[in-house]
Amino acid sequence: QNASSVTLNPIGSVLSIILENTGDGDRIGLQTAASLREAFDFFETDESLQVLVIEGSKRNFSEGSTLSPNEISTFAGSMTDLIRRHQVATHLARITKPTIAAVDGKAYGQGLEIALACDIRVASTTASLGFPESQTGVIPWDGGTQRLPRLVGLGLATKMLFTGKPLTSEEALNAGLVTELVPSHKLADTTSEISERIVSSGPIAAKYIKEALRSSGDLPLREGFRLEADLNMLLFSTTDRAEGISSFLEKRTPNFKGV
Repeated sequence: QNASSVTLNPIGSVLSIILENTGDGDRIGLQTAASLREAFDFFETDESLQVLVIEGSKRNFSEGSTLSPNEISTFAGSMTDLIRRHQVATHLARITKPTIAAVDGKAYGQGLEIALACDIRVASTTASLGFPESQTGVIPWDGGTQRLPRLVGLGLATKMLFTGKPLTSEEALNAGLVTELVPSHKLADTTSEISERIVSSGPIAAKYIKEALRSSGDLPLREGFRLEADLNMLLFSTTDRAEGISSFLEKRTPNFKGV
């Protein structure tokens, strides 16, 4: 089965991408994957948009991909081509602006990989997050085996991937997989509050924070300090930096321009 569509809902500087689940067992197929990649490119290149929110519909985030042992065995092309056409999380992770996953219900397989590729994950108290792939004889292929242990540690990631047993929302919060839990009916408002808080900050600063954070896991500490200093030097040359200082001294709300 395939999720019917992807809906884009821009509100001010925030773009919401909604995974339109039409019923039980919806999966992300090739058409949806292509639509997601196009949406990610649109968000990245549109200078008026500052925050991306990805959410599901009908109380469900996503149960994963249509990519299954049967589809793999019947595909006429190369396996590399098949996987690349399905991948979206890697594309999402390249975005330079802040991204948020609003997880309600099930986030399994590629659905969880999409959430892992976001900067912030907010979940409902009824959310369930996991990788059931091992139970069907396959493994995650959109970054799950690499991003999960970096967030929750090797021990828990190993257990989740080997057993396929999902985490409850409370377990996900305790493991650091999500940053906040709220009732389902408050998920949209909570995500909106976080988004607007980010929008009120300097967009250039947000990009540089993301660059420094994403590099922190790959760089030695000394090089990380050097990157942080270099990004600060670049920020000093922007009008946004001057506006931030002026607004603070004048005790007023800053008017950032992104330059």
